[in-house]
Amino acid sequence: RQGAECDRGRHFHFGHPRRSRSSRHAHVSPEMPREVERHGKVIYLATEEELRALQAPLVIDARSPAEVDAEDGGAKFAGSVNVPFFAEGSTEPPTVEQYAERLSAASALPAAKDAPIVTHCGGGGRGQKVADMLKGLGYTNVHNGGSADLIRAALAA
Repeated sequence: RQGAECDRGRHFHFGHPRRSRSSRHAHVSPEMPREVERHGKVIYLATEEELRALQAPLVIDARSPAEVDAEDGGAKFAGSVNVPFFAEGSTEPPTVEQYAERLSAASALPAAKDAPIVTHCGGGGRGQKVADMLKGLGYTNVHNGGSADLIRAALAA
């Protein structure tokens, strides 16, 4: 887990916004949209208010190690857990069971099914898939943050 609680002890923050090297993720409107279209598919992003209200969430980064190194979607959050959506060398999406095994191996499956979890990738697509898988595993407090930069921008507003 990463980040720190604010002075009221109720809200979680991830740090200061930082622009990614990729300009496609650099701008966020003050009212972060709930539904957005990425690559012809609708994905659901957590609102700024939802993200700010979370207390010490587990942050799961679904990007590949190369994307994390290149800061595609933003710099890595200190303390976030990188569990790539695609297995190394594969372009096939994992089954829920396969991804659950990888999450478990990375100690990224909380015991409490209501534990706050934020997922993200470079733009939100894989973050949505991971959020859906976690919900399918019974987790009830799962939010797709989109990308690291989108989350930082939302929390800085």
